[in-house]
Amino acid sequence: MMGVSAQSSAPVSLLKGAILLYGGRTSHDSVCDVFDYATVHEVAVIRERPEVTPGRLMTEKDLGLIYAQLAHKQAVRKPVHWIEDTRLAEGADRLVWWTPPGHRSMFFKKSSTSKASFDGHAICPVPALVWMTIDAQHLHLYAVKCAGRPTPETQLFQAPFFNVWGSGQVCLGNASTPTAERAFEPKAWEDMFFGSSFTHPNFSQKDRLVKGLDPAAFWKSQVEKPTRRFPTSRLAAVRLTVGDLIEVNTRDRLAGLERPEGEF
Repeated sequence: MMGVSAQSSAPVSLLKGAILLYGGRTSHDSVCDVFDYATVHEVAVIRERPEVTPGRLMTEKDLGLIYAQLAHKQAVRKPVHWIEDTRLAEGADRLVWWTPPGHRSMFFKKSSTSKASFDGHAICPVPALVWMTIDAQHLHLYAVKCAGRPTPETQLFQAPFFNVWGSGQVCLGNASTPTAERAFEPKAWEDMFFGSSFTHPNFSQKDRLVKGLDPAAFWKSQVEKPTRRFPTSRLAAVRLTVGDLIEVNTRDRLAGLERPEGEF
């Protein structure tokens, strides 16, 4: 079998498998910049030559195992960096962190798609939040009632903001996501979210975004006269805990959540 070795004294690495990436091309002579899916293949020796055998779709577990093994081999080359105490979990495809309750600058903008939308800006109270990015492209946001660092058993609640779907995924609209260099910096995502305009709720189900109150009326009252703290009794529970966000099947779990009425 074919071997690869940088030095004659070093262990020989054998060709064991292959990963094929599939996606659209921007031009005939360029590399794919967006991949739709990947397949993993074993390499077999046929007539004394290595050949790629038929494969299967790559799973999240495959990706995690490959990353873990390569990261271990190259650990000596990885730079040491400071880990903030707000970080809850970090993996090859996601970053999970939390922010304590406090006040944030919030911008509201009237939208032609919602009669309930309005224009306004204020420093408003927000609950403690759990944030998650997937593939450095998608942002999910949830609320928690605890004031301290959440645990895997901590119950998640619907983030009570406009532009957030029932699964917790944030509708990014025209917002610019953090650059590749800042994709794993929590503050970059927080600044993007609270720096954008809140235009409308993403669903119409009663008591699903803000319990007991119309969401637009609630936030309009906060803009006009902000309270000292966010009323956590207004948070609506979702069928998730913090631990669910760090499971291998997190994507499937989120996709399987019941959608709120009127979600668009």
